[in-house]
Amino acid sequence: MRSYRHWKKGTLAVMILAALSAGNTVEAMPEGGVIQSGNGSITQQGNNMTIRQDSSRLAMDWTQFNVNKGESVNFVQPGKGAMALNRVTGGRESSINGQLTANGQVLLVNPAGVAIGKQASIDVGGLVASTAQVNDNVMKNFGNSTGDFTLDNPGPGSIVNEGTIRAEGGLAVLHAAAVENQGTITSEGGTVGLLAADKLNLSSDADGKLSFTVDGNMARAFALNGGTLSADGGTVIMTAASADRVTGTVVNNTGVVEARTLHTNQAGHIVLDGGKSGTVEVSGTLNASGTADGQSGGAIKVIGQKTVVHSGTQLLAQGNVNGGKIETSGDVLNLESNLHIDAKGDHGKAGEWLLDPLDVIIAKDNPMNTDNYSQSDKKTAGKSDFTAGNATIAYNDPAAKTADTTAVNSGVTWIDRAIVQDMLNSGTNVTIQAAATNGSANIIVKDDITKSSGGEATFTLDAMRNITINGKISSTSDKLHVILNADTNGDQVGAVIINADIDTNGGNFTSATGGTVKYTSNGSKGYGNGKFQDGGAPNPSGSTVGTYFGHVDASGTADGNRDDRKIETHGGNITLNGEVAIGLDGGTLTLDSGGGDVNVTGIINSGNSYGSYVYGTNTWNELTQAKVDEYLASGKIPAYHYQGVNYERQRVIKTDANGNPMTDAEGNPVYATDSAGNPVYAKDSSGHYIYLTDENGNYIVSTEKEYYTGSETHYTFTEQDSENVRWPSDGNSTSVSTNAGYGYSSVIVSKGSMTTQEYFQYLAVSDPDTLLSKYLVSGASISVNGTSYTLARATKNGVNYLGYKQGSNVVQLTTTQLQDLTRDAAARALNKDDTTVMKNGSSAYTNLVDNIRHLLATNWFESAELAQGNTGGGSANNDSYLATITTILENSLTTPNGQQILWAGGMGSGVRNKTGTRNTDKQNPYSWYGLPDDPTHQDGMYWVTGPEGEANNGEGTQFYSNINSNWQTKNYGETVYGYANWDTYEEKVGRVYVVRQQPDNSAPFLTVGFGTTGQWDDAAFGGDTTIGFIKETNLEASSLNIQSGAGAVTLGGDVGRAKSLDTLNIESTGAVTLGAETSDVTRYHYGTVYTDHGVYISGGTVSVGGEIHSGTDNTGASQCDIQTRTDHANADFQLDNVVITSAGNLTVHGITSSGYKDTSATQQGGRISLTSTGTDGTGAITLEKGVDFNGDETDGTLTAASGENGAVVIDAQGTKGSFVNNTQGTTAIDTTGTWQVYSASPESDTLGSNLNSYSDARWTAKSADNATSSNVWGTALNTYDDASANRFIFQNTPTVTVYAGDELKTYGDTLTEDAMKQFLQSREEFKGLDGNTYNITDYAQAFQEKAYTEYVDNADTITVSSDGAEGTATRDGGISPATTRGNNDGYNAVYAMNVDLKQAVAKNGYALDKADGTLELVKRSASISGTGSLTYGDTDGTIKTWDGQVQGLADGSQITYNTSIKDGSAYTRDRGSRNTANHGTYADSVDFNDITITDAEGHVISADANYDLSTTGTIQVNKAKLIIDTAGNTREYGQAAEVASDIAGAASIRHADTAVVNGDTAADILAEMGLYTTSDALVTTAGGQRTNHVGSYDLTAHFTDTSNYEVSAGVTGKEILTPKTIYAEVTGSGSDLDHISWQVVRNPESQLVNGDQGVFQYGLGPVISCKDQLFGVDMTMNGDTLHNGKGVPAYGNDYVFRTSGVVTLTFNPLVKPDVWEHGGYHPRDKKETSMPVFRVDDKEVNQYGTYSAELTDSGKKLRLSPTGMRLPEPTQIPSEERTYTTTLSTSEGSGEFRLVYNGVSLQVEPLNEQARELVRKGDATKNVALTEAAIHIGFTQLGLDLIDLKGVYIHLN
Repeated sequence: MRSYRHWKKGTLAVMILAALSAGNTVEAMPEGGVIQSGNGSITQQGNNMTIRQDSSRLAMDWTQFNVNKGESVNFVQPGKGAMALNRVTGGRESSINGQLTANGQVLLVNPAGVAIGKQASIDVGGLVASTAQVNDNVMKNFGNSTGDFTLDNPGPGSIVNEGTIRAEGGLAVLHAAAVENQGTITSEGGTVGLLAADKLNLSSDADGKLSFTVDGNMARAFALNGGTLSADGGTVIMTAASADRVTGTVVNNTGVVEARTLHTNQAGHIVLDGGKSGTVEVSGTLNASGTADGQSGGAIKVIGQKTVVHSGTQLLAQGNVNGGKIETSGDVLNLESNLHIDAKGDHGKAGEWLLDPLDVIIAKDNPMNTDNYSQSDKKTAGKSDFTAGNATIAYNDPAAKTADTTAVNSGVTWIDRAIVQDMLNSGTNVTIQAAATNGSANIIVKDDITKSSGGEATFTLDAMRNITINGKISSTSDKLHVILNADTNGDQVGAVIINADIDTNGGNFTSATGGTVKYTSNGSKGYGNGKFQDGGAPNPSGSTVGTYFGHVDASGTADGNRDDRKIETHGGNITLNGEVAIGLDGGTLTLDSGGGDVNVTGIINSGNSYGSYVYGTNTWNELTQAKVDEYLASGKIPAYHYQGVNYERQRVIKTDANGNPMTDAEGNPVYATDSAGNPVYAKDSSGHYIYLTDENGNYIVSTEKEYYTGSETHYTFTEQDSENVRWPSDGNSTSVSTNAGYGYSSVIVSKGSMTTQEYFQYLAVSDPDTLLSKYLVSGASISVNGTSYTLARATKNGVNYLGYKQGSNVVQLTTTQLQDLTRDAAARALNKDDTTVMKNGSSAYTNLVDNIRHLLATNWFESAELAQGNTGGGSANNDSYLATITTILENSLTTPNGQQILWAGGMGSGVRNKTGTRNTDKQNPYSWYGLPDDPTHQDGMYWVTGPEGEANNGEGTQFYSNINSNWQTKNYGETVYGYANWDTYEEKVGRVYVVRQQPDNSAPFLTVGFGTTGQWDDAAFGGDTTIGFIKETNLEASSLNIQSGAGAVTLGGDVGRAKSLDTLNIESTGAVTLGAETSDVTRYHYGTVYTDHGVYISGGTVSVGGEIHSGTDNTGASQCDIQTRTDHANADFQLDNVVITSAGNLTVHGITSSGYKDTSATQQGGRISLTSTGTDGTGAITLEKGVDFNGDETDGTLTAASGENGAVVIDAQGTKGSFVNNTQGTTAIDTTGTWQVYSASPESDTLGSNLNSYSDARWTAKSADNATSSNVWGTALNTYDDASANRFIFQNTPTVTVYAGDELKTYGDTLTEDAMKQFLQSREEFKGLDGNTYNITDYAQAFQEKAYTEYVDNADTITVSSDGAEGTATRDGGISPATTRGNNDGYNAVYAMNVDLKQAVAKNGYALDKADGTLELVKRSASISGTGSLTYGDTDGTIKTWDGQVQGLADGSQITYNTSIKDGSAYTRDRGSRNTANHGTYADSVDFNDITITDAEGHVISADANYDLSTTGTIQVNKAKLIIDTAGNTREYGQAAEVASDIAGAASIRHADTAVVNGDTAADILAEMGLYTTSDALVTTAGGQRTNHVGSYDLTAHFTDTSNYEVSAGVTGKEILTPKTIYAEVTGSGSDLDHISWQVVRNPESQLVNGDQGVFQYGLGPVISCKDQLFGVDMTMNGDTLHNGKGVPAYGNDYVFRTSGVVTLTFNPLVKPDVWEHGGYHPRDKKETSMPVFRVDDKEVNQYGTYSAELTDSGKKLRLSPTGMRLPEPTQIPSEERTYTTTLSTSEGSGEFRLVYNGVSLQVEPLNEQARELVRKGDATKNVALTEAAIHIGFTQLGLDLIDLKGVYIHLN
């Protein structure tokens, strides 16, 4: 859609603010008041001033006229008609911020300007505020005047209102060069005006009520309304006429203008007039509706040089009875998206949005009394309207030039048919011209027109729009030339529509479109109220649009029914300029010139029928009723479904310190992120994001969200159903965000739906006024906290919202409030029985039904379903669909008489790189970034409905490409198929205006019908300005039958490309030409032809410039009757085949004849026949390279679907007829059947390299249809009609010469008689038309002649003989020496060879001859070869073995020979002085001696003469043999160096002194074989070499064969590793066990080898002697106990440990020796002590009790008994720590515990679940048994004494 500049306030706003600010700083009242004329007085009391007027008019001067806040000025006047003229002379602007009242009319005139502030309140009978400069005379005379007066010459000031002005039915006018309203101005029943004009002419009626007119231009004028202008029942006028020829916006409305109907017959009027050179911009609301009972809508008029209606504007002229009139016009009319334009009448006639065109009707009876013209201006033309046979009917509607329409024709003129016939009969040329200022002027011939007498005459019809012929035009007396010229203003809308036959009786017929006629307005509506511009004229050669042939019913209504149509001229020329569409539903258009030329300059297609379906009409209501009912039943509303998508941007990859891209462990890129972890996207050098593309160049689309930084606009939803994508259906204000976050930049749109409540929530944020008007009662309120508030619409940051009035504020509804409100409203709207009247005067249900109907019209997918209906919506006959407009004629036929924006069947993306520039553009992210707005069709626009939609596997047919387009460089893409009619508009870029062109990438849907010329646009989402659709219905393909006699036929455009013809039949003896080198008419001028059921062309010459396609996928047969019709029939026409005949040259550029397959899948038709009868060089049939409809080269192949014989026949019948194949495909003819090509002679043809018959040709022959009897040499021609194989057939007669040639035979071979016959050859030659001789084999790439025997009868009798054929013949017994073909060695090797034809005779058009030859013997090739062998080092020098072969001797021959070593051979050179050569193979090293050859009869023959004998012998020297042995040693574990040395010297050659031969040395041989030894006895680690573990290891020799020795392994030795002995010795001494001093005498850690490591530990061992207090020492290595003479597991068998050591103690034992000797400590023998026992649970300590602890049985048992005391917790300081882990058991069970003694108390801690369970069970008995067991362990294992234990703690956890 369009994007326009908005008019901005500049210095004016600054001036306003300054004035208002100054007015509030000091007190000010009107000052210096002096009465100049009339009677009155001025009184003031404080802040209140009263001006009493005692005369009907009063004139006063003031030095200043200010009214501040809190001040008031009151005019007391005699009545409403009284006028007080107040002139301000002080040169300062007047500032009014207080109260001004009057019961009459106040005129305030201040050239410095008037500023009415926000606090101002003006309540008067009428007000005129002006900056006019009034002179003193006017002031002096005004008081006594009664007539009109003028305020003119406005001063430099401006008039600005921000307050409230109320006029009681009178004028409320602001008049200045610059006027602005940001407040409220009302005058019920009166007139409100913002007038930026030079002169304001005021007049009063009898009641004193003022009215006005304006005229004159200002140097710079503008009027702005951003507030409210209201004059219900009256008129609102905004006008600004600028004298500047090129000016900007002069009238700008952004607020509300209301002139609603006040009473039944008091409708309002709104006028916004920008003059001839100004721009009018409209936003906000213009409302002239009358919605109360009995009221009708008023009128809205918006006119300027340029008129811009901005997005979101409401133009309302609704009526309860009749709709009003909305007029938007200008030289440039720009309508943006999302407009709400409503002029419907609920119970009466629909309103208008323009005045429609003029119809001129030529009819027998008056047709103007029908309902169609009930609202039209009418005219009956009489003879007086004709001057010399010329009549011009011109109609002026100055308001209807570029406006929209839903109404019927506005002007109609009837011309009596009799007037026309009388003038024609008298020989008068008749011309009728129809013109209208809006370009919509039509001429309709309703009834037959017959010229029945008189001489030659011309009948011309010229119309700016359409010419429709419903009555036959004919002549029975002399010639009648007929010229039908539509579109005479050349706007490419207007066609000639022929629904009846035409017979000119010899006159020429011309149908044309085009011209330069301009008819401009003089300002008054009606007939003749305009002016034709000089120089303009119709153009009968024009081809701007074209001609449509159709059918109408008896009432003259086009019905699309089958019919035949005929244009017959009896020798006159037929000219159809422009496109031609034949919409006869399977019928035939016949163009019969009877000898005249037939010329069609444009493309020709079958036609379809079209219909416009428009919201607001009865037709629309009937069409949509089922869908409406369906939606109502489901409670849903039509909507779009939006899927958020992103065009994937390239991520930035992190780099390392060197700048290299980083990857993760799996090789994937590591992407960069910002400080918050969000993705960072790559940009190019211009700062633009880099988007990823696929292999086809399309952007990669993803449904994954991407991150957008602050200010980057994006969608926040993933999927939503809504109308406009900007507004969600959940009541949120917008779906778009410019805050940083994740989201989507584009959407994929499909059909969706909303619930009614969701729709109302959508309205609440997108269009609150509609929700308030249609679904809420007048004054609707909401209860908040028990208080009722009135609902209202308000605006915040440019966005509307729904809220409630709270004082001067409007509080926005919460989500809950909104949902509750819309839920209730939806329930009411869906209730048909609820008749509650809404604010707009209708019930909510009625409004909802209307809304659904409207939304069906604004939704592309819904319209597509409605258009398709119950049909298949594709290519089948009678399928219907959204129209696919592929030709200019289609566009014209579907263009209404005025602007009417309708859906068509196109989708896709517009121009690239149209990035957003304004903040408002960010509301639409899908177009902000300049990327394709349709992710599913990125490279342009496609037809996606109908037959075009089925193409390319359902992807559709692309008609516009945006590849390489760029909005910034004004490259708007290109049309790539058919036709496009994109709208253009102006956009201000900087200080200049740039002409822009659609599609501007605003949305993915195509609309047509902009302006009055049907221009196209990619409509915005929501489609609010779209009011319906154009439906196209497939008619049966029609046929074209041209019969021109001797006249030439020229078809300058393609035929059937947009919609194929059924058949094409052209019969002429003149030249027939399809296509043109260049064309000013159509880009499709290459002569391509598309038919469903066949093509027949005959002409004196025929040239078809493009491909011919005949065939269909449909299974039905043709309904064409071309073969059998009663007139204009062609019996030679072959249905479903392509037949072209020419009396001269014939040229085609590719033919595809597909025929069709019937319902049983049987192929019907599909043949091709090309025939030329031309002679003497004019009979060439040429197959040129193909040319498609775009003019691009194709192969040019003839493709025939027929599988029959003779599927393709090319017949150049003349005696010099030729065939030229210039095609460039892999094959010139492609068929599963056979083809035949007839011509005179091959050398005159161009057979090409891509046409191979794979058969032989036929000669001296012609086709059965060829009447020629003999060829150019006089030889009689045979008829050849065998079509069983592909074949070339020529009239020429070639000669077959059978000859033997000069052959070769090998000595010794015997040739039999049959073998000799193989030498026979044939030579086929012919004499060409040029007299030269040609060999047929030169044409082998086209046809292949067979063996000569196929062309000769009794060929088997032909013989050939020679003496040289015998096997005994030698090379010295011939008749002549050997030649260069043989051995050329002087021997007589050549013998004679003779041919005898016997009884052989020629056939198949050939002549027969013979020639003898020779037989030459050549040497026989034979060879002797073999191989002998030696062993390296042999000493006898002879070949030991010989294996020989002899090849090539003649049968029965023998050979003998001897062998020896050849001197100087490779062998002897390598051997030198040694015994033998090195190992290897030596070629050609054998001498062959004493060779003798005998033949089969035992005769020795000359080997040199008869044999080419070769000898070669090879000597093979084999390797000698060597054996390698190894030997090893025994070493201790760890002796790595010794083991390494053993391995290194382990290997040797067995018997080296004799095994090494031929002068070699053992050292050299060992080096060559690379001998070395390895063994697992030695291991290499990172720390170096070490021995393996103890064991026996092989010593393995490694070597390779040498160049002369074969080496093998012998004995394998062993390396043995034994254990190492380690010594461990430790001693200790001390006074007691706790005080032992240790000494490590020998530490095993230091004795480890091989890199082994270990930890040596030791401790007190068992008692050795109690008496001597000696203990042993326990030792471990790595935790393993050491035993003397043993190893440990950690080292396996690698070590044997030797241990020794003792500990000597000197302490005194604390227990008895017998106990000591048993290895444990026991407490001292104290019988009893008192001990507290405590319970610990999670660090909480409680006492079980204090117990008496008693040892029994000498300390072996412990028993606890309660004492009744409670000893406190011990407080002694812990002095040590002993810990012991053990299992404790009681009668309750067992568990693992840890006992910890600290020198004071014993802690008992459970370690496993069993222990914890044991404690919990014992808790009931105070764990006495557990305590006893624990203390006992303390005694026996920890060495505790009872006297040292101060307490026991039992832990539960």
